[in-house]
Order: sequence, then C-alpha cells, then structure tokens
Amino acid sequence: MSDSPYAIFKYLINNSKYNNFIHVWACESNEIRKYYKRKYRHLENVKFVVIHGDEYLKELSQCKYLINNSSFSIYFCSKPEQIYINTWHGTPLKHLGLDLDNSLLAIQNLTRNFLHTSYLLTQNRHTTNVFEKSFQLKGLYTGEIIEDGYPRTDLTINTPYKNVKKELLKTNKKIKFKKHKNLLFAPTYRGDFMNPSDDIDELLKNVKALENNTEYNILLKVHPFIYQDVAEDKRFNNYLIPDTMDPNEVLCLADLLVTDYSSIFFDFLVTNKPIIFFTSDYEKYKHERGLYIDVESLPGPTTTNIEDLIKTINNSLYNEQKYLDLYKYFKNQYVSHDDGQVTKRLIDRLFSNNKKVLNNINNKERLLIYAGGLMNNGITSSLLNLLENIDYNKFEVTIFMQRRVNKIALDNLNRVNKNVKILLRSGGFFATMSENYRNNYVRNRGIISNKEEKLYPEKAYKREFRRLFGNSKFDYVIDFSGYSMFWSNLLLATTSKKKFVYLHSDMVEDLVKVVGNIRPHIINLKSLMSIYPKFDKLINVSENIHKINKKKLKYLKIDEKFVTVNNLLDLNRIHNDSLKEDNIIQTNEDNIQLIVGNSPTGIEIINFNTNNFNIFASGRLSPEKGFDNLIEAFSYIANDYPNAMLYILGEGKERTALESLIHGYGLSERVYLLGHQSNPFSLINKADLFVLSSHYEGQGLVLLEAMALGKNVLSTELEVTREILENGKYGMLKNDDANSLSEGMEIFLKRENPNYAKYDIQKYNSLALSQFNNLFN
Repeated sequence: MSDSPYAIFKYLINNSKYNNFIHVWACESNEIRKYYKRKYRHLENVKFVVIHGDEYLKELSQCKYLINNSSFSIYFCSKPEQIYINTWHGTPLKHLGLDLDNSLLAIQNLTRNFLHTSYLLTQNRHTTNVFEKSFQLKGLYTGEIIEDGYPRTDLTINTPYKNVKKELLKTNKKIKFKKHKNLLFAPTYRGDFMNPSDDIDELLKNVKALENNTEYNILLKVHPFIYQDVAEDKRFNNYLIPDTMDPNEVLCLADLLVTDYSSIFFDFLVTNKPIIFFTSDYEKYKHERGLYIDVESLPGPTTTNIEDLIKTINNSLYNEQKYLDLYKYFKNQYVSHDDGQVTKRLIDRLFSNNKKVLNNINNKERLLIYAGGLMNNGITSSLLNLLENIDYNKFEVTIFMQRRVNKIALDNLNRVNKNVKILLRSGGFFATMSENYRNNYVRNRGIISNKEEKLYPEKAYKREFRRLFGNSKFDYVIDFSGYSMFWSNLLLATTSKKKFVYLHSDMVEDLVKVVGNIRPHIINLKSLMSIYPKFDKLINVSENIHKINKKKLKYLKIDEKFVTVNNLLDLNRIHNDSLKEDNIIQTNEDNIQLIVGNSPTGIEIINFNTNNFNIFASGRLSPEKGFDNLIEAFSYIANDYPNAMLYILGEGKERTALESLIHGYGLSERVYLLGHQSNPFSLINKADLFVLSSHYEGQGLVLLEAMALGKNVLSTELEVTREILENGKYGMLKNDDANSLSEGMEIFLKRENPNYAKYDIQKYNSLALSQFNNLFN
C-alpha cells in the first residue's frame, strides 16, 4: 500500500463522511495480503484480495471506483458505469512510451488502460504533454486529465515526522538514529536482472562510505526488484527502509536526498530540502534510456563518483546560488499544485460532483481504421499511401491491428504517417462458452437466415471493442483489409456514425481462388459477405471493381451501398525514392550492381547494365499475378533479343515454382526474382518497360506507380487496365496469354511502339482523394 492510491485511502478512512465506503486492496501475494489484513484488522470496511484470484476478479468487476497508479492486466475491461482513476506514479524524468526506442508493442496495455480511465492525474504540464504525446492520448482520450498535483505529496507534507520515525523503528529495529540529520539514499536499480549480487556489493560500499564520511544517518530506499535480495542481506539491516513503508511518508525523515534518475526527487521539492544527484553512468543511461531533462539543469549538484558525492555533501555545495535558483524554478514548474490539499480537491471532485467532464480536445472527425496484417502486399501499400494523403487538420486517425506482428509488419508500421495513432490488439477474445460457440457457428456459415442473426454474438463483440478502446469515440470506422469477418464484426460493434468496408478485388473471384491446392479465403469471405448489409458503404478501389462486385453480389440487394474510392499514390515518396541510389553500387557509366537482398547470411548483389533492355514487373508472387505467363512469354523472345532482361519485384508462395520455371527455360542469367524491396522505385526508375501480367486485378496500383515515373507500360487487357489506360491511350494492352505478352514486349524491343500520351497522375490522385473525402460528407 503506497503512492497516491494510499493517500486517497488514508483521506477517506479518516473522514466520517465516507464511512459507508468499502475499500478493496489488491495484493501481489497471499503473504502480503495476510500482512495488511492483520495491520488493518480494526477496520471492518477494508478487505484485501490477491491479484488474478477469483475474489479479485469479482471485486474488479463490481467496484464502482477503480484506482490504479499503473495498469490493470490485459483482460481488464471497465464497465460503462465504473469510474477508473489512474493516479500514475511520478513526473517522468526518464523517457516514457513512444519516446523510448522500439516501444510500440510494450506500451499497448498501458495505453489501453488510459483509454478506459475517467480521470488521469498528472502533476504538471510536462507530465500532461508526455502522456498526450508518448501514449498517443491527444485527440483520442475522452476522459479528463486532472493536472493538479499528486495526492501522494500530501503524505510528504502532512505526515508528522515522529509518526514516520516510530513506524520505521517498529518495522526495522536495527536502524539507529545516532546523528542529528538523515540522508535518504534512493538509487534507481539498473543492474543485471539475472545476477544482482555485484550491484548489491557496490551499493553496500557506497552506503558505508556515506555513513563513515558524513554527518548523516543513512537511510536506504531500494528499487522493489532488488528489495528481497537486499532485505535478506544482514549487512543492510542498519539502513534499509522496509518495502511496506510508503516512500512519500519516508521523505518526511530526510534532511537530504541523494538519488540518480528516480522521479522521487520531484516530490521531495515540496520539502524545500536539498537534493544531490549521484549519476555514475549518466552518458550510458542517457543513451540507453533517454532523459527529458539534462543533468546540468537539475535542481542540485550532480556527482559521478562516491568521493565527489561525499565532498559535495560535506561542503554543502547544494547551497550555491545556481542550484537554489534551479530549485525554485523546478518547484514552480513541476510541483506548484502540490500544496498538501491535492487529495481533498480530488475527493471533492469525484464524490461531491460525480458528473464526468470530457476533454473536448479538438473538433476533428475521428477515424478508426483496421489495417490488416501489414504484410508486403498491395493492400498495405494502398493503406500507407492513403495515410500520406489524408488531411490531418480535418481528421484524427487511428489504425489498429493484431499485436502479434513480425518484422515485416513492424517495418511497415514504422512507415505509417507520424500523425496517425497506432493501437495493437492484445489478448484473446474474452467471451463466454456460449458466445464462443455461437461465434464459430456464424463464422463458418455466415448470416444466411434469421437463425444465424439471432445467434450472432453482438454483445461479445461490443465487449471486446470496449476492452480494446475503452471510452474512446470514433465518428467513422473502416475495415480497410476487408478479408476477415472477425475484424469487421469488431467494427460493426461500435456506435460510430458510419461503418465502411473496403473491397480491394473481385471478391467472389477471391472467394474461390485456389493457392497451393486450397482456397484460403473461402470461410472468411463467405461469412464476411453475409454481413456486408450491416455496413453503410462498400468501398471499391476502382470503377471496374465497383461494377463487378455490384453485379456478383446483387443477391444481397444493397446496390446503393457500393461506392468507388480509387487507391491513392504517395507521389512524394515515389519521386524521392526513385532518385535514391542506396541500393546501387556504381562500377562504371553503364554497368552497376544492384543490392537486392540484405540478410544475416550476407548481401545479395546482381549485375545490371543500363545498355540492356530492362523489363520490370512487380507484385505478390501468387497465381493471379500471372508471372508464370510473363516468364514463358519472355522465353519466346530471349534468344532473338540477347540484351533483354526481366526483373520481377515481390515475394510470395509461388517463388519456388517460378524459380523452377526460370531454370527450366534456361533463363537463370536473364530473369531475376528480386524479392520484396523497401524502395522499389529506384529500381523501376531504371526500367525500359514495365509489364503487368495479372489475370485479374482490383486496380493495378503498380501500373499507376510505373506511369507516375514516366515509364512505358504493357498490361494484360482487363476491365480495370482498360479503365486506367483508357483503351490503350496511355499504354499497350494485350490479351492474357504468353503469346500476346511476348508480342507486346517485342514491339517495345523493336522500338515500334506508339508514342503514348502522358498520364496525368496528379489529376488521378486529386480525384481519388476527393472520392475518399466525400465518404464523410
């Protein structure tokens, strides 16, 4: 029992106005529960439970008020009528949240907890800014941030010295107050989690040096992680503050605080007593963890070794004017609200006037977009492009996906526009046995009758949505992936104004598509199509796909819900990346080497001659892309045009089959599968011809990207490619077979191709963006 929850508890149990309250404390273990149960056995309205136990879960679901200074577990989901107050546990000196490198996955449960809170307490503007930025709360959080100090500092200001001293001597009889002044040594633990003994020996050495060379009694407050190791070491008996004592009450005892990177020093400012910072590993710690405040700006001297620390203490260097000025500045900047009455103001706010006040952070439309798996494919490219074109003065955008992500997905997350908030779903689908059964039943069959409609577990999805997003509100939700019933169901469970789903392809064709002798989408798409009527709009990525899907799904009788929003291009990226040469090794004016792979086993390099006729294609290595036809077509002309080369960008399950095909045609030195490229545009920019060989396409984004770079294009004649190329105005169209593709390539090799019109890619992008914006009118 400690920190601000403890301060709130003390205030309430000592105020007869709140005698009717029942207080439930969650303990880490049964041993701790027994200790506190004995200590507070005189209070009938206080009970203790062990976290994750049955009693704990019951109380967590039933208590009206929930108070936490960190976070509840992943399964936690507040009820709408519950009031959750997160008091947090200090003003951040060390980097938090997204300000830490590679922290996106680690912060998700904490961010989720914040979204459930009715009130989030911060000590000062600095802390508020950190939370809004590093936990993505600005524009997303709908509770009230109370920037009014921490209740725990009331314990430091108001608890009598004699009471704390009495409690300390009662819990650790070995401590002796032989001298007139007390030094509280409160280091942050940063040692080896597997073997802390070396750090403990160093800690004892420093404590002994301080005791033997200063005029202070030494009191030691250690990090909870090593408390047990230190407590079991009898050498610390004369110094150790028991872990059961509240740190802020312990601050009452200190005439001088020595710490390093602990935020406890902010609270100690309310005492007006001096602080010395002992930072022996400052440069290393700053590099690894990051600090918001530079060491030179701290409100007290900084020392890096025990000798300098002792000298600073004995010479009272903390009384130098520059430190006194910094101390005054820090008090005003960080603890101006901490006046000993913080808890009273909070209690009056919570219990005297229970009306919840929302933060109207901005007037932007709030969009929630399900991003899919963010694998390297056309859907991911389309989403990333869209996010680069959205007007963030108008929209507050959040994307979400499953937390179990691989390196490819993480790389793509790192490419997401920095204005976008990213939330990741952790944990399972918390549902009853009945709900799970009904969910599987409906998923396998779809909603094809009133029976499935009645079985549809809407309540479970609403609960799951609340677990993930707490009290967050979204004006519009979009299933951008459009291939999974689960995620669509989750979005349909919202109270948003409008709900959209994207149709990236001929969905009926995808339903029956065979990959490796299986139909990967048969269950998901069959059930997903059955809930299309629940959406407000079905967004098709081209006019042609609009017509196809509307026709094939006519039986749903929702023609008015079909709309077209063309995929957008990130024109800035295409242009800028096309000029980069970070994957090129120049050997001479005509011959270069392309770096096409970089893995732990080494760098993969291929030779590339700009005097050759270089043909490029790009796309996922899957059957519908027709790369087998393209390779066969190239084999027909390879002997007659020895300077022709074919390069295919992309990765997929068909790689092995395509490699066998290339080998079978004897084209291993002429046709290259380059795999996925983080920057395909610098390579495509070197193409003499770009070929799209697909059997069907939703839109053919790669064709547009090639034309954005001013490349000649050859494409199989599909409805969508006729639409893009305007029946051959902007590029060549050929039948979907190897002979026709071969004829097309030969025309370009002979330089007999027409002079095609220049495609106005800016006009295309402007139209696509206006189509997207019109969804929200």
